[in-house]
Amino acid sequence: MDPDIAWGVGNVIAAGNMLVSVLEDRVLRRYGLTFAGSRLLTTVCIAGPTEPREIARLLYLSRPAVVNGLNTLERARLIVRIPDDSDRRLVRAVATDAGLDAFNRYTSELYEVQCEVMGMFEPAERQALFSLTGELAYAAHEIVERSAAERPRGPLPRTPFQEREEDAAL
Repeated sequence: MDPDIAWGVGNVIAAGNMLVSVLEDRVLRRYGLTFAGSRLLTTVCIAGPTEPREIARLLYLSRPAVVNGLNTLERARLIVRIPDDSDRRLVRAVATDAGLDAFNRYTSELYEVQCEVMGMFEPAERQALFSLTGELAYAAHEIVERSAAERPRGPLPRTPFQEREEDAAL
């Protein structure tokens, strides 16, 4: 096993987790948002009225995760769900005025924190980081797409932990 591979992936994940924590602590919590919630709201604000399944596809999330996140945003009155014009069985998430206002304010505040983080690097280092993380995102995208194509359809198998919980509930 190549330790550089394990450490490299671990460092990327650790840095990402730390940055998410900083963004939540310094900006997002003031808006009642988690990083996940901000990703959903940002997508709705930028894309306009969007079906949950499209949000799931764009953000590489499950539809249940998107629906739960939209429920939270709707309770906070940051989005509403409206029936689709062409198929009334479908809904689209739409940002409210309060959601658009929060989006406009938190994006500028997030950018300030992002500038602070990236300000630790020289311009050439920033460019190298941008290039490498772009390549990493592309590689991860390819792996996700390949895994999705190979994944069997239908319900996921129960884990031993879930089975033990179900047995304990009986």
